[in-house]
Amino acid sequence: MEFNGKPIIFCEYDDEFTLGDGYDEGNQLSLGNDGIFLVTFFIAFIFNWIGFFLSFCSTNTIAGRYGAISGFGLSLIKWILIVRFSDYFIGYFEGKIWLWWIFLVVALNFQV
Repeated sequence: MEFNGKPIIFCEYDDEFTLGDGYDEGNQLSLGNDGIFLVTFFIAFIFNWIGFFLSFCSTNTIAGRYGAISGFGLSLIKWILIVRFSDYFIGYFEGKIWLWWIFLVVALNFQV
């Protein structure tokens, strides 16, 4: 077979996929499922940073770890809004609305 006067070469692929150097089956994380994502999300959301560390360190799946990170990010947003609208900190951050936006942007980065 030729295309514009040049031969077309077909590549044959092996059925076996080999991992590169330094990668073995023990270093690979499994994907996980929706259930483990939701469990680690709620643990990190309810128990804040302690829940984040417990759920992040206790799971070995990608879904579990991302659930812990997302739950912690939403927990940060929750606490930022609690402090912002509480009566205790009325005069402390008066006139510094830009500071709240910085806190929210940093906390939203955990969600992405």
